[in-house]
Amino acid sequence: SRGAMISVIAAGAWIFIRSRHKRVLFVLYGLAFVFIVATAGKEVQARFMSISKADADESMQSRTTTWKIAIRMATEQPLFGFGIRNSNLYTRRYGADIEGRSIHSQYLQTAADSGFVALALYLGFIGSAVAGLWRVRRILRPWNDPETERTRALASGVECGLVCFVVGAFLLSLEHFEMPYILLLLATQLHAIARTVEAKLGLPVPNATAGARPAYPVPAAVPS
Repeated sequence: SRGAMISVIAAGAWIFIRSRHKRVLFVLYGLAFVFIVATAGKEVQARFMSISKADADESMQSRTTTWKIAIRMATEQPLFGFGIRNSNLYTRRYGADIEGRSIHSQYLQTAADSGFVALALYLGFIGSAVAGLWRVRRILRPWNDPETERTRALASGVECGLVCFVVGAFLLSLEHFEMPYILLLLATQLHAIARTVEAKLGLPVPNATAGARPAYPVPAAVPS
């Protein structure tokens, strides 16, 4: 799946941005690239290279058609849509090539199935989770003890997983894929715990000077 390929590339780039060991990761990425190029068959290479040839790609043309259909359907039923997972029952009537053709975009399918209001809530939930993970790292920035480093690493890992999903969802229908919902719940819990710690400690986040991060001991009263 080219959607999966693109999402993995995006997640890999975000992992590199968040990593504290960029040199090691760069070497590993280089070795992985060489291995993939050496072992990928002609079909896989052709599938990947066809990403840039959307005009000549039948699969991509089909996606473009279903995306236009989804926009029409969502425009006709902007509040409630056609019903959850019902859009593929109507795509043929709107010009799809076969009966039961799926939208192949999580966002447009949500709009067609449940309307623009549901799409706004869906995107808002994802956006709030990403913003919460950013705040987790901001709250924990003054401390560099092992426990805090692991928590920041967990927040970054959840964020990278969400990036993989968010990018892939542009080209794939992933409403039955459990991973993003688990990640969203983890992000919510991390944010709630970090805010509780911030409130109980009552310590303002100091301004970092000269790029240095001050090392504060974590008090014993930090809630578990």
